[in-house]
Amino acid sequence: MVRGFDAQVFQAIADLVTPYSTGTINFNTAPREVLAAMLPDLSSANLDELLQYRILTPFNSPKEVSDYVNGFVKTDPSILKYFGVASSYFTIDSTASLLPSSDDGAPQAENLKVLHAVVQRTGSNTTLKYWRAT
Repeated sequence: MVRGFDAQVFQAIADLVTPYSTGTINFNTAPREVLAAMLPDLSSANLDELLQYRILTPFNSPKEVSDYVNGFVKTDPSILKYFGVASSYFTIDSTASLLPSSDDGAPQAENLKVLHAVVQRTGSNTTLKYWRAT
């Protein structure tokens, strides 16, 4: 556990954190909750606008992020070191039905298998870092 985190806090953020990182948060793909935590002075409306903007116009550099965000609210320039605009770690979740489905065509829960994996992309190479099947 992390100091100051109890089981309840960990459960609340478990889907938003990873032990696999380059040390930066990809501003183009970070969930709303992460951006809200990193930019607490940004209003909800401005955050919504930012989320829509990055879909159509992905950021190409942390400087572009800073320039855009500073159009709404002044941010501490040192926060730039935590933002990136690309990812090298990716999560893959895949579900497969191993046996025929029921008469109505729906997969039967006992026949489903789920694979969870984390891969790292470096240039044109991809490395499997972790996987679990359930």
